[in-house]
Amino acid sequence: MIKTFIHTLCTAAMAGLLVISAGSAFGQVTEPPILITPAANAASASPVGVSFVLPESALAGSVTLTFSGTVTRVLTLAGSQESSGAHSFSFPTAAPTTAPEVASGAAIPEGVYAVTLSYQDAAGSPASTATSVDVVVDTTEPTIGPFGDMTIQALNNAGAVVEYATAGSDSGSGVASFNIVPASGSLFAIGSTTVNAVATDRAGNSLAISFIVRVLPRPSLITSLGSRGAVVPGAGAVGSGIPAGATWQSFGVPSVNDVGRCAVLATFRVGTVNTIAILSFDLADMAGTMRVLARKGDAAPGIANAVMSALKDPLLAPDGSVAWEATLANAPATTGAVTSLNNSAIYLDADGAGAAAAIVVARKRAVADGASAAASIPAGVAPLPVWGTFTSIALSENAVAFTATLASRTPGLVGAPGPGGVTALTDGGLWVYDRASAVKELVIREGSGLFGITVGKIDALVARPGSAGQGHGVMLDRMICRFTFSDSEGAGRTAFGQLSRTGLFSTFRIYPVGGYAFGYGAGSTFASFGLPTQSGAGGAAFVAKVTPLTGTATAANNVAIFAGNDPSLFGLDEERMVAKGDAAAGVSAGIFSTFKDPVNADNRSVAFQATLATNAAAGINATNNDGIWHVSATEALRLIAREGAHAAETPAGTTWTSFTSLALPEGRGPLFVAKLANGGTTTANDMGLWAADSTGALRLLLREGDALGTSTVQTFTVLSTVLGSPAQTRSFNNGGSIILRATDATGAQHLLSIAVP
Repeated sequence: MIKTFIHTLCTAAMAGLLVISAGSAFGQVTEPPILITPAANAASASPVGVSFVLPESALAGSVTLTFSGTVTRVLTLAGSQESSGAHSFSFPTAAPTTAPEVASGAAIPEGVYAVTLSYQDAAGSPASTATSVDVVVDTTEPTIGPFGDMTIQALNNAGAVVEYATAGSDSGSGVASFNIVPASGSLFAIGSTTVNAVATDRAGNSLAISFIVRVLPRPSLITSLGSRGAVVPGAGAVGSGIPAGATWQSFGVPSVNDVGRCAVLATFRVGTVNTIAILSFDLADMAGTMRVLARKGDAAPGIANAVMSALKDPLLAPDGSVAWEATLANAPATTGAVTSLNNSAIYLDADGAGAAAAIVVARKRAVADGASAAASIPAGVAPLPVWGTFTSIALSENAVAFTATLASRTPGLVGAPGPGGVTALTDGGLWVYDRASAVKELVIREGSGLFGITVGKIDALVARPGSAGQGHGVMLDRMICRFTFSDSEGAGRTAFGQLSRTGLFSTFRIYPVGGYAFGYGAGSTFASFGLPTQSGAGGAAFVAKVTPLTGTATAANNVAIFAGNDPSLFGLDEERMVAKGDAAAGVSAGIFSTFKDPVNADNRSVAFQATLATNAAAGINATNNDGIWHVSATEALRLIAREGAHAAETPAGTTWTSFTSLALPEGRGPLFVAKLANGGTTTANDMGLWAADSTGALRLLLREGDALGTSTVQTFTVLSTVLGSPAQTRSFNNGGSIILRATDATGAQHLLSIAVP
C-alpha cells in the first residue's frame, strides 16, 4: 500500500499540486533481495556461480556484488541484472568483466569472503542487501602424493601387497573426496598395474593422476627336487643303486639335516616296474649323491633268508646316518626265518653306504636288553622279556632311542603272562642304543621302581599336539620323558625329568608332582606337567601347573612355561619364561590364560601357542584369542601370529583362523602351519606355511593353490606326525632349509625344498 501511496504522491507532484522528495518523508526502503549463491559456508572454484532474486526492479547502476575478506572487491552488475525476478550467471575470478553480466570490478583472489548483494529500487530508495558469510574462493586443484612409478619384488607366487598414501591434500577449501584404484594394501599380481587416483576439493577442483606399480617375480624360495614322471637324479650312476631311466612315482615324508643331507622313502619306476626304496642325497648335488639305502625285496641285513617286505619313512641324523623300521618276510623259496611274531626290526645305516652296511638295532621277539624278569614265572613261559612291537624311534648322531611294548602274552598259554612274566602293567619301556659301543640299555620301564615308587605310563618319543613337527631332541647321554606313578602311594601323580647317562643311566633328575616349583618362591610345588621338550644341546622346556597357595602361586598365575639351558644343572638352571596372567605382548589388554606345550631351542628360546582371557571391552573373543609367541633369554616376548589378524603376505582381508603345527629351529624364528579365512579364501587355498626369516620378518613360504609345475598345490605335508617316528624332527634344519611333500591338483606328488631367507 505504501508503494501505491507514494506513487499517488508522485503523480500529484508532477501535476503541480505537491512538491516533495520521494521517500524522504515516509522512510521508504528497497525490498530485500535474496542471495542464493554463493551460499554461506560454501566453496567455489572459478568461474563463480551467482544466483539471486530482486523483488523489484533496480535503480540503474545500483546492483553490486561485494566480496569482503582477503581483499575487498566490488562488482557492479550490468543492466541485464537490474530487472525484478531471478537472475543466474557465472564469472571468472581472474577477469570478472569478461562475463557480460558484470559491468565493472577487479579480479578476486583466493580466500574467504563475506559476499553481499546490494541494490536500490527504481525510485532510489535506500539500498537493501543480502549477505553470505564464509564463502571460500578456491581456484587451485588439490594435491596427491607425491606418487611415482614403483617397482617391488613379489614376496609370494601371488604377487605383493603394496601400500601407499591414501589421501590427497588441499590448502584452500579442503579435500571433499579421494579415490584410488587399486586401493592401498591390495595384492598386486606379478607384472605392471596402473593405479589411478582422483582428488576433488570442496570447491569442485579436481586432480587425476596415474602411476605404474611393477611387481617383479620374487627369487624362487622353492626348488622342485622331483615330481611324478620326472627322471630320478643320478639314475644309472655307478653305485647309486638306481637303474638308468628311472622316474619318480611318489614320495613319503622327507627328512633333512643341518648340512643339507636328505632321506626319503620313495617309489620310482623303470618301464612298468615300480620300486619302493629309501634314498639319500644332498640338496646341493642330488645327481651326484643320490643312492639307494634300502629297497623293498632286498635281503634283510643280519637275518638270514629274510627280506624287507615293507619300509617306514626313514630317520636322518646330523651325521647323515639313517635308521628305519622294516617289515620282514621270508626270502623267496625259503621258510622259517620270519613268522608273524618276529617280522619287524629297526635298522641303522651308520655311514649311509646302503643296506649292505646296515645293522639290526632291535628285532621283534628278540630278548629285550635290560628288561628284567618277574620274580616268579609260570611254567611254560620263557624266562626273559622280549620285544613285541616298536612304537616310536628317534635317531641322533650317537644314539638310536626307541620305545617298545614287550610281549605280554605267551602263545598257546591262555591267561599266562608274556616271556619274563611281562604283563600289561609292565610292558612299556624306553631304550637307547649306543652307536659307539653297540650297547642297548633300558632307560625306564613301566612297573619298575623309581625313588621307591612304581612307574606307570611313560610318555617318551610321542607326538605333541600343536607341534608334531618338532622332535623332543635325542642325545646319547640324556633322555627326557614324562611318566606317571602307578602304586597306591603315587597313583595319578606325574613326573618328568632328564635321564643322564654315565656308563649306564644312573642319574635321573626328576620333578614329581609335589616337587619344588622354581620361580614361585619358597614352599611352591608342582601340580602337573605337560610334555617336555629338549633342544639340540640338551636344554629343556615344558609347561607346568603349580599348586595354588604354595609360594607365590595363586589361581590367577599358577600355569607357566619353564626353560633351561644347562642339563647338568637341571632344576637349578630353569627359569619361568611366561605365566598365566602375564600381559600378552602385541595384544592390547591381552592376558595369557592357557598354554600348549612349547617348542624350544638353545638360550632358553621358546615358541608356544597360547590362549588369551576373553575381554569384551578389548575385543578379545573366541575368534581371535589364540596366538603364537616367542621369547628367549635375550629377546623380549613378542607376538608372532594371532587368530583374526591379517596373515602375512596374503591379500587384504585374509586372516589366520587356527594354527595346526609349530616348530622352532635353532638360532631362527618360529616356523608354523596355519589355516586361513576371509579375503577370498576357499577350501582350495586355506592352508599355508610361514617362517620368520633372518631379519625376524614373517614370510609366507607355501600356500595351497600356489602354482606347482603346470598345476597348483592341493595339499602339502610338513611339520606333521610321521608314523613310527613322531618325535623326530625331519621337515626343517637349523640352516633355513625346509623339505616337504606336496600333492598337486592332478594328484601327482612332488618333493620340494624351501630356502628361508
